[in-house]
Amino acid sequence: MVIVFAGHEVDEITSIFLGDDIVSLETTSNDSNGIPIFTPTGSDQYNGKLLIKKHLGNPDQLADANLVADISQWTTAHKIQGKAYIYAKFTFDKDVYPNGVPNVSAIIKGKKLFDPRATSFTASSGTVSTTNNTIQINSHGLKTFDRAKYNINGNTAIGGLSDSTEYFVIKSDNNNIKLATNYSNALNGTAISLTSVSGSTTQKFNFTTFSDNPVLSIRDYLKDTTYGMQTGDVEINDTNFIASANTCDEIISVTNPSGTEKRFTCNGSFVLSQSPKIIIENLLTSFSGSLIYSNGMFKTVPGAYLSPVVTLNENNLRSGISINSRVSKKELFNAVKGLYSEPSNDYQPQNYPILTDSTFESEDNNERIYAEFDYPLH
Repeated sequence: MVIVFAGHEVDEITSIFLGDDIVSLETTSNDSNGIPIFTPTGSDQYNGKLLIKKHLGNPDQLADANLVADISQWTTAHKIQGKAYIYAKFTFDKDVYPNGVPNVSAIIKGKKLFDPRATSFTASSGTVSTTNNTIQINSHGLKTFDRAKYNINGNTAIGGLSDSTEYFVIKSDNNNIKLATNYSNALNGTAISLTSVSGSTTQKFNFTTFSDNPVLSIRDYLKDTTYGMQTGDVEINDTNFIASANTCDEIISVTNPSGTEKRFTCNGSFVLSQSPKIIIENLLTSFSGSLIYSNGMFKTVPGAYLSPVVTLNENNLRSGISINSRVSKKELFNAVKGLYSEPSNDYQPQNYPILTDSTFESEDNNERIYAEFDYPLH
């Protein structure tokens, strides 16, 4: 069985479910293309009765070697490039699968997003190893197959690399990376030979990697040429997007449960049968944000306090002030309810706790008037 989960590359297919059961998987070998072969662990109820192959949707991915071997009609030309999918092979057992082939689902770490916020690093003989072909970037948080766009920052390029070129990452360890020219080389661990480094200079990478940042998600949808809005670079105000992305990544304190978390994150999916307007509106709910098109450029405004940059007074008014003292009842509310995607519920929509205010309710003759606000990509 081949199941396509996303029409683009994803970071990771983290968990596989058969019906309501999460399958405990392990890998002890790779196929001839270097792709891991997953089977249930010895203690799992599906042990010996299931094989899983995960393909993350790289545009250059190869046809699944097991599929080619198992199905005569499936050839090396069936690559399903650019789409994230799994190959699931079931071994029939009426006791293990009493109701036939079960429903297969997954939890997925989603699309890799380009981050316009450059990561600076020191290029020197102490951080660039021409012996191991590694570049030191402490706590980089990257994975093999992520992308790194190189920026010499006005300095001499590291030997073997070219300015403004995007490379595939090969993770060496948590503090060091190697670079590859293409997907196949990254898969095989074939790194670019780094031949020299001049002095000690500050250089940069822009990474394309997994992110749950809502602003980067909006930016990606605006620019994507396959399913997005195909917006050009000149129409994206990256100075604004960088500031808004930083606001989303701010760590804030929460009380229930007590702890800290990012101010805003975006987790969920959409289908292309939805209109671009609906897709963008749903993305905006994840950071209570606004998307503005001004002077030929897109900008975002996250739902967080921003320090004022200008003072306005009556001299700035073009006409007198009018006040509407009668607001339609359908525009009033004193309580809020709605749906959001709950991580502990496998990101399925569920009701969040109803928010009420006894004072406002009393002012409305003790009538509770609801407004509904859904957060499908919370």
